[in-house]
Amino acid sequence: MGERPAIELTGLTKRYGPVVGVDGLTLSVCSGEVFGFLGPNGAGKTTTLRCLIGLLRPTEGRVRVLGLDPVADHLRVAPHLGHLPGELRLYPELSGAETLDLLSALQGAPVPCRGELCEPHPAGGSADLRAGRDRTGRTAGDAFLDLYRDTDPEEQP
Repeated sequence: MGERPAIELTGLTKRYGPVVGVDGLTLSVCSGEVFGFLGPNGAGKTTTLRCLIGLLRPTEGRVRVLGLDPVADHLRVAPHLGHLPGELRLYPELSGAETLDLLSALQGAPVPCRGELCEPHPAGGSADLRAGRDRTGRTAGDAFLDLYRDTDPEEQP
C-alpha cells in the first residue's frame, strides 16, 4: 500500500462540442498490473488512451501517468510511453530504419536495440522495404511490425 498508481484517472471527461466522448471516468492501474480496456465502438476507449498519452487535453478531470500530467509534463512522460494504434499508418516512402529514426526523433528518445531491430527478419524481407509489397505479398508496414516480433510471422496463430 502507498505505491503510486502507474495510471490514474479521476473524473475524466472529454467533450467534442455537444458530443461527450468520455464521461466522468475514474480508474487506477498499479505498476505491473494487467488491465484490459474493452467496450463497443464509440465507448471512449481511444479518446481515453489519447488523453493518457497526452495527445488530447481532457475537458474536465485529472489524468496522471507515472504521477505526471501527460499534457503539462509531456516531455518527461513521453519517453516512458508506447502506443500502437489499430489504424497505424506508416510513411510508405520511408524504410523501417528511417521510420524508427523519425519516431525516435519525435519521441525524443533513442530506439533501444536499433541495430538488432534493423537486421533482416529471419522469415525474409528487409527493414528497408519501401512502398508496395515484397515477394510474399507483405506490405512495408507488415515488415516494420515484424521487427518487434520474437517469432517467425508464419508461426503466429
